[in-house]
Amino acid sequence: HRQARILGTHLGGTGKVLLLIGSVGNYVSDTRQKAFEETMAAEFPGIEIITQPTNFDSSTAASVTQTVLTNTPDLAGIASISDAA
Repeated sequence: HRQARILGTHLGGTGKVLLLIGSVGNYVSDTRQKAFEETMAAEFPGIEIITQPTNFDSSTAASVTQTVLTNTPDLAGIASISDAA
């Protein structure tokens, strides 16, 4: 997964990353999430992924992102695999 490789490389293989997904149980969202997580685990095991659903809604994605940023001050990156987010 190209996005995981770019982010993992940029972060030097360590840190916490927020992964915004569409919705659990949605085939497209689940497939993208799986590819991202498998790539990170295989190539950048020092990256911790915090996965949050957005229900394919940009305002939900913004709210979720703000909450995670507040609760995780050492967050190193954000990735989105939700089309609308």
